[in-house]
Amino acid sequence: MRRTSLTERIIIILFLGGFYFFLAWTCAEGADVPSPLAEIKDTVEELKKIVSDPSLQGDAKRIERQNKIRELLLNRMDMEDMCKRSLGRHWRTRTDAERIEYVKACSQYVEALHGKMVFETVEFVESVGIRYLKERLDAEFAEVDVVVESSPEDTKVTFKLHLVGGHWKAYDVVVANISLVQNLRSQFDTIIRKNSFEKLLEELRKRS
Repeated sequence: MRRTSLTERIIIILFLGGFYFFLAWTCAEGADVPSPLAEIKDTVEELKKIVSDPSLQGDAKRIERQNKIRELLLNRMDMEDMCKRSLGRHWRTRTDAERIEYVKACSQYVEALHGKMVFETVEFVESVGIRYLKERLDAEFAEVDVVVESSPEDTKVTFKLHLVGGHWKAYDVVVANISLVQNLRSQFDTIIRKNSFEKLLEELRKRS
């Protein structure tokens, strides 16, 4: 299996933590709404604070530190929608019970796939160069472009979010024109077509 580069790890960290953004939304007329671009910066700063917190340093605090990082990352994703989109057309033919089981298995798979790598690499978030470019808003949807400075060339990342219950939640990330959701969808579709939906659940659970 190909080793993941430092730049790719940083991008994954940003996906898992930096591109789901809490939005302080109110129904009051004329209320100011922070932009998604501003929320990205705030969220990355939150992650940096956890990493640099003196009270969370050292091996003795490793579990506590990781729990805080995990809580921050998982609370800032729309995992259900990401999993739904990753299943693509097969979502429509699943029963409610199957959907619940799938979202659970898919969520655990994504967390297991990236969790250890994120914990080991999150310290680099403090030093990596990130340029915040622009945002695009369309009703309850938004896209935010950033550039992760890397060698031999910088990497463009686009975060896709939607507004749910007064919060901007991320449902996909596109790195160098490659969508995480589309990548998962392709893999999941292949397993279902060659085998079955039950086989997909089995594989997700096995790898979690």
